[in-house]
Formats: sequence, structure tokens, C-alpha cells
Amino acid sequence: MITDYAKYLSSELPNYWGEIKTSWKSPESGKYIYLELTSGHPFLKHVEDFVNKNISARKVVSPTAENARMHYAYEMKNNPQNSEMIVSRMTRRMKEGKGDVKPPESANISIRSLKIIYNKELLATYKAFLNTNYSLGENSANKIGATKFQSKFQNDTEYTDFCAPVLNRRNGELMLFHGTSPYIGDLIAGGGFRPDLGKKNAKTGCYGMLGQGAYFSDNFSKIMTYSTCPQCGDYRCFCRDNTGRKFSKTALISRVCLGHSKLFPHLIHKAIPFTSARNDFRKVSSDHAKELGYDSVISRGTNNNFWNISSGNNEFMITGASQAYPEIIFDYVIGEDNVSDNNYFINLISGALAKYDGATKFRQSSQSKHAVRTLKNLVTRRESDKLVTAVNYYMSVSIKNSVLASQYGNPLKPGSRLHKMLQTAMVESGAYQDY
Repeated sequence: MITDYAKYLSSELPNYWGEIKTSWKSPESGKYIYLELTSGHPFLKHVEDFVNKNISARKVVSPTAENARMHYAYEMKNNPQNSEMIVSRMTRRMKEGKGDVKPPESANISIRSLKIIYNKELLATYKAFLNTNYSLGENSANKIGATKFQSKFQNDTEYTDFCAPVLNRRNGELMLFHGTSPYIGDLIAGGGFRPDLGKKNAKTGCYGMLGQGAYFSDNFSKIMTYSTCPQCGDYRCFCRDNTGRKFSKTALISRVCLGHSKLFPHLIHKAIPFTSARNDFRKVSSDHAKELGYDSVISRGTNNNFWNISSGNNEFMITGASQAYPEIIFDYVIGEDNVSDNNYFINLISGALAKYDGATKFRQSSQSKHAVRTLKNLVTRRESDKLVTAVNYYMSVSIKNSVLASQYGNPLKPGSRLHKMLQTAMVESGAYQDY
């Protein structure tokens, strides 16, 4: 927790910003300035270590065929503007419920770059809410008192005013994660969070699980299992750019003040007639929440429940834009941030095909013969991007009436010899995270 909270409340900026020796930059929008740190900087390493300890403290495997991910896959698959690779990956992702595809899971990360955001207007508005909330006394955010957080508490001894997950328990101020994209991250840095933009389901009249607002977590493992690849759109993939680097994902670390909080009733209430109370939360807009007298909702995960009957992770939802400050935006990759030579990948597939040809004592299916001819042609032409798409498709699932099907034929059966050999090659490439 912050050592001198009174000094922090009265200061304009977090003290550690002045301890980082680098110059401020301005984006094209000009709405904020930032300190940009790259691999090797002590503070970036400090944040990376904290995030990986947080991940290791509670690994997460997403529920199989979770509704939100399946809906996303369906929408992406049927969007005519999406690429062949995205259609292939999303069609494959929709087979998750049948056991053909594993759900996404957490793993340690490498932070490629990190920005510390200074938006003078946003920070001043946030500090005003902090001070107002602090003056109300301990009952202003008493709900976090019994909450068990994901990671061990940090003190700000190394970087003054920076620690996690709790900045000040009495004031209900936390340092939390929020998954995003580079584009949305820039919008948040420039204009803050917009709890009022949470979408309402036209059929049910409901917003998110906790109502309309901006959602945060103290568990990075959960954040990363909802993050998707900008190349193929999937949650787990082996995509790399034309330089051989993994595509990065983006996340925020934000200061969040809960204000007046309400606790979300969990599954235990199915045993007693309070199920309607759970649905009532989902129908509350951010404006209506203020009328009802609360600023945030806390959903305590299974760490807080002896019977293990709540949702898996802590979740925090705020209703007001002034309750959060987007302090850090960072780009990360799963595993090591290494470089894979495209020629190396092509050669691996070529080797797998040669090995397959060498096994002459078995009968090849028509799908396998067609796949071999197609892949050999792409290997000969050294077209690595198309080769990735083709391999991805052949290791996918059946697609009917698709451009991909007309171009590549039928996908391979998961238990077939060629499928297994391609899978082995992908694992050996060091970029395959899907099996």
C-alpha cells in the first residue's frame, strides 16, 4: 500500500514518475503525453515481474465453450470483411464445446513496451474523486475489507506511489487490470473510461453481469484469456508478423477508486430465493446506479468462498468515469518475445511433408493427398503467410460452402497421420500455443 497516503492525495502527480529518467512524448492526438519504456528498463521489468507473479498465483483456464467467446467466434466467422485466416480460426474455435479445441488458458508473458500516461485533465478529475471519497470516512468503500486479492500486497518502497493491488484500503483505491486493444487503449488514455457506453442486450434488457460500467480485475490471468490476436482473431494461436515476431496484445493498469460499493450475490443464492437479485444488477445503467446510491459493484471470486460456489475471479465494476485513471498501457506477448525465422517455419513444414512421404506403408486418404499437394506448392513458392493459413485450415474443422473449402479442400481429421505430423512441426516452431 502507499506509505504516505496523505502526501499522495495532495500531490499533483504520482511521485515515481519523477524517478524515471526519460523524456515525455506526445501522440498524434495530442490529448496526453507519455513516458515510453522498452525491454530492459528497470520499471518495465518491475511491472513484468509483478504481472507474472500475479499470473502464477492463480492460473486460469476459460470455461469450455463459454457463451461470450462462442458468440464472438460466431460473429467473426460470419463477417464477410474478415480474412480467410480469421474465418478458419473462428470456425475451429466454435468446435471447442465438442472437445476438438482447447479453451484459452493463462501463461507467463513478456512486456515488449510500456507507456506511463499523463493526462492532466483526467488525473485532476480522478484526484478530486479520491479526495471527496476519502473525506466520507471508512464506510465509503468498506466492501473491500474482506476481499481476498489475487496477488500479495506490494508496498511502494521501490517506486513511490506505485504498488498493487491495494493503494489504500480505507479509501477503496486499487491498482487493477483492464484488457483492451491498441486503438481503444489510445482512446482511453485520451478521454478516460466510458462506463456509460456499456451495451444493453435488446432482448433481455441486461448489460454485463454486474450492470453497465467499466470492468476491471486484479487477476491478469483472466484478462489475457479474453484477449485476441490482431492477425487471426483467436485467443490462442501461432501467428507471427513478417519479421518473425509474435503479434502483441495490449492491457492497461489503472488506478481505481470504488467509492460506495455493493456486493454482487453469487451462486449460493440459488439455494435461497435471491436469484432475482443477480438479474437486477444486470439491468442497472451507470446513471441509475448513482440514483440507487452506489458507485461500484464487487464480485468476489472463489478465493473468498469456502464452498467454491462463486465465479472464479474477483471482478470490479465502476459506474463513473472519474473513478479510474488509465496510468499504464503495455504491449505484451505470451512466453518469450523471440524472433522466428519464416524460412525456419517453412523448412519445418517441408520436413514434416518429407517425413510423411517417407512413410509408404499406409494408405493415404483423399484429404491428405490434396493437403500434401497444396502445402508442397506453397513451400516451393516460399509463401509463408499463405502456408500458415493453409496449415491452420487443415488442422481446423469442416467448413461447408466456404471459399477456404473450395481453395484447400477438406480439413484433416484430428487423428490422422498428417495432422499429427503438422502438429509436431508447429510445436517445434516455438510459436504454437494451441495444443
